[in-house]
Amino acid sequence: MDYTDTDFSGSDFAGQDLTGWRFERCSFVGANLVDATLDEAVFLGCAFQDAAMSGATLNRTRLQRVCLDGANLARAVFSGTVFEDVRWDRACLHQATLIDVTPPKEANGTDFSMSLWVRCDCSQNRFTQVNAELMVLQACRLSGLSCRDSDLTQLSAMDTDASGAAFVRCRLKRAAFIGSNLSRATCSDCDCEAAQFASARLQCADLSRTRLKTAVFTGADLSGAAFSGADLTLADLSHAVVTHTRFDNANLTLANLHNVMLREADSVAGAILSGSRPTDPARLRAEQFHVQG
Repeated sequence: MDYTDTDFSGSDFAGQDLTGWRFERCSFVGANLVDATLDEAVFLGCAFQDAAMSGATLNRTRLQRVCLDGANLARAVFSGTVFEDVRWDRACLHQATLIDVTPPKEANGTDFSMSLWVRCDCSQNRFTQVNAELMVLQACRLSGLSCRDSDLTQLSAMDTDASGAAFVRCRLKRAAFIGSNLSRATCSDCDCEAAQFASARLQCADLSRTRLKTAVFTGADLSGAAFSGADLTLADLSHAVVTHTRFDNANLTLANLHNVMLREADSVAGAILSGSRPTDPARLRAEQFHVQG
């Protein structure tokens, strides 16, 4: 089925199967597409502002010059979807699933909470005031991402490339970047309390003046990174690589520094180390014996 220059505003397509249909310069403003099947459909120059699309499937769907501003896409599924010149500001993608897609380059006020992203390419994307609480990313690319004034509480990024990403005034409390690449990433005026960076690569990252209280960096590569003025109270840096790392004026009160070679750091001038726990020789011997065994 092909439709051109047709006004479907406010129409009811709930639960309908529109697989393979083609729409050009059509309006779906305020339309009801809840649980609709839009797989392999083509939408060119179409408008979906404030449309109800929760639970819709858009597998291998082509969206070109499409506006999804304010649309409700909660629980929607995007797999192999093609986005070309698409806007989705203030859209709701709560619990949505995105697999093998390159999403729109900008998101402003968009709700990504509890959404699942698998093998998605968000390189150089710009997120502003988004809600990404409990968002899950698996094997995604976030290199060069710019994220500002956003809530990323308990975000989980597994095996994700976030090299060169920039986070400004973001909430990253209890976020997890375990095993991810954050080399050259920057955090400015961010709250990363209790965040998980175990086995992550943070070479030359800049986390200066970042709140990192109780954060975990176990086994992370922090070489060349900057923690100048950061709050690392009770943080766990055990087994972290700190070659040429800067900790000047950082607060490392009660931090776990087991098997951390602070002498290899570039600077610890002015750092607060009161109550920090140095290498435990007996524990280190036990760990080495376990590895050898």
